[in-house]
Amino acid sequence: MPANLTPQYLKAEEFYKQAQTPEDKLMALEEMFRIIPKHKGTERMQGEIKHKISQLKKEQSAPKKGSKRQSGYTVDSNGYPQVVVVGPPNSGKSKLISELSGADLKVADYPFTTRMPQPAMMPYENIQIQLVDTPAIAPNFMDSWMPGIVRSADMIILLVDLASDDALDTVDVIYDSLKTQRVYLNTKDGEETIGDAVKPTLLVGNKKDVPQAKDVYEMVCESYQKRFPCLTVSAVSKEGLSDLKQNIFKTLDIIRIYPKPPGRKAEPNSPIVLPHGCTVVELADHIHHDLAKTLKSARVWGAQGYIDGQRVPMDFMLEDGNIVELET
Repeated sequence: MPANLTPQYLKAEEFYKQAQTPEDKLMALEEMFRIIPKHKGTERMQGEIKHKISQLKKEQSAPKKGSKRQSGYTVDSNGYPQVVVVGPPNSGKSKLISELSGADLKVADYPFTTRMPQPAMMPYENIQIQLVDTPAIAPNFMDSWMPGIVRSADMIILLVDLASDDALDTVDVIYDSLKTQRVYLNTKDGEETIGDAVKPTLLVGNKKDVPQAKDVYEMVCESYQKRFPCLTVSAVSKEGLSDLKQNIFKTLDIIRIYPKPPGRKAEPNSPIVLPHGCTVVELADHIHHDLAKTLKSARVWGAQGYIDGQRVPMDFMLEDGNIVELET
């Protein structure tokens, strides 16, 4: 099957070939993977791009001898999917994360309570997802290290205060503030983003329990639903939090794989979390590089269209919930 690559993809690929720094190479690869046509004819290309992205991220996270400590803040995901929550002052970011995770974050009824990024772990079914609370973004104010925090995340929650009369304006302020640093929360049609970071984003209206929330939320959705998936919650009444967790998992576009040692059962509570579209050989490489080198094939359970325990090739694309027995 032909790949049928688009002009946008070919432009991103050319940017990657011309890139001189690991950061630019990574941005180009992420853009290539985002816009490559998703069909059987590009499965191998998708796998190669994801492998290159993984390798670059590992190289960037490895400590370098003699390197000086850079200023600013970073949040180590420790291998968990990472979701950064951004929003205007007093939108309820800390309260929302506290309710989703059970962590005791500092919460107060005045703006700019959060001054440093605060991570917390959110349980979802049988995995953990890291949520990161961040300082508010306001007109003419954004901490200098915020774009870096957003750039390194797997996805973003853009929180909107449904009790505010300026809900629409705050979305544009946050979007434009990050855009000036070449970080995009999704994209507008026609915007040039080659070499920039484009982050999958959920727009979440908080405080749906206040009287004007319904009208404000409808206004926000009408203006932004073509750019962002939208949903509404209340961190106070806890309404909508279950749906939000499900949408976070969906937007992260991840799968859970259960390794099965030969002759034994898979452990149902300890899945390996991988990006959607990963192959058998990428699973092996995630477990150990040497395993990927010696891998010959695999047996898979729970794959659509396959008999349980059927052998599959190394480039077989895995699905959420698969049980996999690797064969060397």
